[in-house]
Amino acid sequence: MLGIYIFFWVTVLVVGVPLAWIAWRSRPRPGDTKLVLLGVAGGEAEAHLWTGALRGAGIRCHVRGVGNMAVPEFSSTGSAGRYSYQFEVWVRPKDEARAREVLGL
Repeated sequence: MLGIYIFFWVTVLVVGVPLAWIAWRSRPRPGDTKLVLLGVAGGEAEAHLWTGALRGAGIRCHVRGVGNMAVPEFSSTGSAGRYSYQFEVWVRPKDEARAREVLGL
């Protein structure tokens, strides 16, 4: 019975304490910015080109669709709407300057 208690406390010290320390060090702090907005791509093709160039330069990025925007298109039968999708491209703050240089922004 004493062996189980010793095993338990050794496990807590060996596994639990380092995990608690890592969790404490990685906690979010006020004012921390995890990602910054690099720009808004005008469509899926442009977003794909941007992410390909960034990943080719070794920069990790995140793409988020921001919905659609109706663009009126007129025809002889009346007005029909087509939709243009836009995508936000986000990068880490430390990569922002290099990412702008890669994309020429």
